[in-house]
Amino acid sequence: MRTAAVTASAFPTVKFGVSSLEWDFKVLHDHLEKRREGGRSWGLLIYRAYPELADALKGKEPVIDAEHEFFSAVYARDKALFEGIAARFQSEWDRINADVMRALSEIVELEWARGTYISGYVSLIPFGPRNINERSFRVFYMAPTENMKATVIHESLHFIYFEKWKSVFPETDEREFNGPHLVWQLSEMVTEVILNDARLQKVFANRFQTYPVYQEMHIDGKPLLSYLQKFYDERKDFADFLKKSWKFVKENQDEIDRKFNS
Repeated sequence: MRTAAVTASAFPTVKFGVSSLEWDFKVLHDHLEKRREGGRSWGLLIYRAYPELADALKGKEPVIDAEHEFFSAVYARDKALFEGIAARFQSEWDRINADVMRALSEIVELEWARGTYISGYVSLIPFGPRNINERSFRVFYMAPTENMKATVIHESLHFIYFEKWKSVFPETDEREFNGPHLVWQLSEMVTEVILNDARLQKVFANRFQTYPVYQEMHIDGKPLLSYLQKFYDERKDFADFLKKSWKFVKENQDEIDRKFNS
């Protein structure tokens, strides 16, 4: 199997900072609103992260103002912690940055673009929104350090994965790199397969899992992920894995969309 040649100067660095209240609030409100409307969202996770939120919103109108008041208070209360958390995350991550980036580059068979850097923001958001073009992501400020590392690895994979994708499927509209498009769905399905590669596990031993909806999904009576794992295990190279996986999910898109949206 072909392995990309990698030099130390090609490795990106991850720089941690603190997210802004307004950026976080927009994401939090959007997901809470989608949950109220019955759509798929991370709204339940937000309520679990902030158990006092439901009482704070009860009977309040307009609800967006009550939400903003609540999260503004949390931000003001804990902001003094954020810089310290960002510094701690930075120190812990720096120990494994080069080894992780080398492993991801070898797995995806693509050198990182020189001068690449990744921005990680300590955030109020209890999940990991990211921006592919900006190479940025958020990590929950109450996340344990090991969870933070797993988040950085997951998001870093997305950044190099989509660069590889563009080289294999150059006609793809980059808007499809975000949900709910099938290109995005596949990128989330394969994280469980790719990130449990032995080369990465030697650097950071962790059982990576994708979203439960994909773990539970079956096609023709077999787990969806078992097909992708087989493509990965039998790949000629990473591009071959992408091509076979993409062909498979396109052929089963109606079933995947039906189960994803159920």
